[in-house]
Amino acid sequence: MSQSSWFRSWHYIRTNKMLLLGCMVLTILVLAAVFLPCLYPDYERTSPDYALQAPSKLFPFGTDNLGRCMLARTLRGIRLSLLIAVSATIIDVCFGLLWSTIALACGKKVANFMSRVTEILFSVPRIPVIILLLVIFNHGILPLILAMTITGWIPIARIIYGQFLLLENKEFVLSARALQASTFHILRKHLLPNTLGPIISTLIFTIPNAVYTEAFISFLGLGIQPPYASLGTLVKEGIHSLDYHPWLFFVPSFFMVIVSVSFNCIGEGLRTNLLEENTFV
Repeated sequence: MSQSSWFRSWHYIRTNKMLLLGCMVLTILVLAAVFLPCLYPDYERTSPDYALQAPSKLFPFGTDNLGRCMLARTLRGIRLSLLIAVSATIIDVCFGLLWSTIALACGKKVANFMSRVTEILFSVPRIPVIILLLVIFNHGILPLILAMTITGWIPIARIIYGQFLLLENKEFVLSARALQASTFHILRKHLLPNTLGPIISTLIFTIPNAVYTEAFISFLGLGIQPPYASLGTLVKEGIHSLDYHPWLFFVPSFFMVIVSVSFNCIGEGLRTNLLEENTFV
């Protein structure tokens, strides 16, 4: 990207309040979650004397049934949920990009066959497949990431390949083919750089969906298991105490919504900048 493009992008970030707010909120949450051991060195210590304390000056978001600070537990849940969601999304994007590249490079017959395969797989409900895989294999962080990845790459591959097909009819690609440029050269010099915007936008929008998917699976009891805690497991634990100790449910739910809204603000701002203004072209 040229220096002027970087300047336009930075100027757009500074002037787009929604994008800037999303970046600021998400940065604060990520930093707090990453440096949780420094902020709360004893965040796992149980204190029965402080069990089920309502929000107060000492515990702004209350405590759980073992006297642990809900703010600390929620930050830890954010860290684990984002680790799972970001890891699964990055793998999805990489596999979708690889699938689309192979389809484009191998000719129309192979591309048509691979397109039919993705259409068939896309018609299969995602959540039941994830549940089935977790029942067959095991519960845990790695099995959950793999189960989400097996089904998550399909819509991303369709988006990337659709963008490839759209760009193939552009004049600069047709000119490169007229000059007998290789498919690899066209991919590297023309298609991939001009697809970077949609890829980044798709990645940003996919992360909150992955967070909710992980939360739903954990809510069913098939995802993260104790002693680990994600936002989904915290919501599951809190819903049983909703009548008498509502903060156990509303605190992780609130932060889950904040994380999702932050990513969507960033994604919407980036999509406007990258797709409409073609900053990365």
